[in-house]
Amino acid sequence: MITLKEKIEIMQHFRDGGDVEISSALKGGGDWYDVPDPCWDWSRSYYRKKLKVLEMTMQEVSEMAGRTVKIVENK
Repeated sequence: MITLKEKIEIMQHFRDGGDVEISSALKGGGDWYDVPDPCWDWSRSYYRKKLKVLEMTMQEVSEMAGRTVKIVENK
């Protein structure tokens, strides 16, 4: 269950120009889709900040092996 604080963070992210994704609550979630103009129906849908894809070379992955990595999203 998503908290009110999390809902506010997602909506503020969208207000500030961030992308949002939607998944159907009726189907138990699963696939996520871009939503350009959310209607914010929290009882029927799940919303989240759109995930960013991080591309790395095999060399970069190899260099990280055995290390703990924390990825921080920049605005």
